[in-house]
Amino acid sequence: LMEEGSIYPQGADAVKKLNQIVRKGNEWAENTAALINSPDVITLDIAKEVIEKGDELNIVCQEYRTLRNALRQARGWLLRVKKMNNDETQAPINELKELIAEHETFLVKVPEQVDQLKEMLCGYC
Repeated sequence: LMEEGSIYPQGADAVKKLNQIVRKGNEWAENTAALINSPDVITLDIAKEVIEKGDELNIVCQEYRTLRNALRQARGWLLRVKKMNNDETQAPINELKELIAEHETFLVKVPEQVDQLKEMLCGYC
């Protein structure tokens, strides 16, 4: 996009604004790709913050889709955990193990909920 804009006068306000938007978008995509590929834990809060910033920039790229889908996956998992916690009966051990194992595969993590599930699992010990 910046290459296409190079045919227009660089001093024009619209071109300056476009260049600034493109730079911000590219910076967001680079930072998000680094976050996705890093060994660091991406928590629900971090993912929400990054996605909100992408929404503000009106970003649509692979990094955005990857993180957005991972956030949706973590939220869906969290709803299942909360539903299980609201159930008055004791959760089956195999269901706890499945939820914990499933969480380990996620890009976006919810460590406090996993800790809670592990505590519940210890109740079976």
